[in-house]
Amino acid sequence: MKKAMDFIKGFAGVFFFSQIFNYLLVNGPVWDTSSFFYHISVYVIATIAFSALALLIAYFKKPSSTPEEPTVDERTKGMYLRFIGSIFMFSYFILMGVTGYLMLTNQETIPTDYLFYYSFGVLFIGMVVSPMVIRKL
Repeated sequence: MKKAMDFIKGFAGVFFFSQIFNYLLVNGPVWDTSSFFYHISVYVIATIAFSALALLIAYFKKPSSTPEEPTVDERTKGMYLRFIGSIFMFSYFILMGVTGYLMLTNQETIPTDYLFYYSFGVLFIGMVVSPMVIRKL
């Protein structure tokens, strides 16, 4: 049940920010009450439906006979933090270099959206993929 609650919290957090970005994409920085209440109602209804589905699946899921994973020791935590730190340093060094080059040469060859997507991709790799890699080591 704890895993289902963590899954629901993760969904609610990600969906909340996606609704905020969707509202800003539709309306821009202008306040629109009807659109705001529409996005809030979509968020509440989707979160309730997802929570009900996740709790229903967790209720009917058979308990596994395998023991829980052991807690992560200090050495693995240190490796994880060093790995994430080096990914962030390297990626943002590349991002800074490319952005600086574009600013110094006054070129608009790469839209800033792509730089944003790149930094988000690095954040995803650093926070999601790197723990999987560390566990395999």
